[in-house]
Amino acid sequence: MFYVAAVDTFYVLEMVVEYTHESDALNRKYLRGETVGHVVEVIDGFLLAIVLLIFAYGIYELYISRMDDAENHESAEHLLQIKNLDDLKSRLGKVVLMILIVKFFEISMTMEYEGVKELTIFAASIGLIALSFFMSELSARKSGQLKTRQSDHGKRIASLKHPHQN
Repeated sequence: MFYVAAVDTFYVLEMVVEYTHESDALNRKYLRGETVGHVVEVIDGFLLAIVLLIFAYGIYELYISRMDDAENHESAEHLLQIKNLDDLKSRLGKVVLMILIVKFFEISMTMEYEGVKELTIFAASIGLIALSFFMSELSARKSGQLKTRQSDHGKRIASLKHPHQN
């Protein structure tokens, strides 16, 4: 999937070059819409590749062998350590949520709103997306997945804690 998304990225770059050479405003507007749509598809492809990668690492850690580098390296431990099947499902669920949001964005770009009903449904779906993000963050806080860690630059990254927690 990384290869497929990389090839798609190459073709999107070709579209961007074509966009810069387009002089007709109507054609440029059409090309801009097509380019943005393809960029969203490329992002979707990379997210799907990440889902497959997390799934592969998780299954390997759960059923074959632990990865010593993931257990010993501070920046990798938050990304690669899968302790149980629920942990794997949680990590995959977050990326799948991102894929669904990107797909929603892709579809919403081509939607035509004919009245108040369509706009209300669209606004309600955006509200549900925000609610799903909130629930995902709340779940991560309760399970202890949000921890303080050092970045690659050696600086501290603050964990996401409730303001009243110490």
